[in-house]
Amino acid sequence: MPYCKYGMNMTNCHIKRQVHRSTLDSLFL
Repeated sequence: MPYCKYGMNMTNCHIKRQVHRSTLDSLFL
């Protein structure tokens, strides 16, 4: 989960991972 690597807490990381799942998959996978 890229957001975790940016120093965000696990809650924000988990939420944004779900909200922006498609975007993250396109950018980081």
